[in-house]
Amino acid sequence: MSTPNSTFSQRVAVAAALDPQSVDNTNVTSDWANLSKFGRVAFVVNVGAIAATSTVDVALYEATSNAGAGAQALTGKAITQLVTAGANQQAVIEARADELSDGFTHVACRVTVGVSTAVVSAVGLGIDARAEPASDNDIASVVQIVAD
Repeated sequence: MSTPNSTFSQRVAVAAALDPQSVDNTNVTSDWANLSKFGRVAFVVNVGAIAATSTVDVALYEATSNAGAGAQALTGKAITQLVTAGANQQAVIEARADELSDGFTHVACRVTVGVSTAVVSAVGLGIDARAEPASDNDIASVVQIVAD
């Protein structure tokens, strides 16, 4: 149970990530956040430079494992397509554990760049941890936590 004095990392974990990269006319998928450990996940997607003709679509997918087994799109969990005017912006997409199909436990963020290139990244924050500190469930690439 979180308290007003608990730190961010006690209440929220970095449950998934999509490392910053230039994507050229293909899609990339983040790590799979394990929602058996959290009540919800929020993906903060960062879109940097977008080529003049490119489009960026972002959607959440569910799977039955951290390897993406049986992956399928989560209905209603997609942003409105970004174009050049959407460069250097962020979008947030959330999913609750109770929104997943039976037998599905993991969620990832898929970014699809059409036509040309865009620079993208994402961080999936595990929220409402089933056990604290939430940071016990950070992905392995989290190398430091600085809190009071």
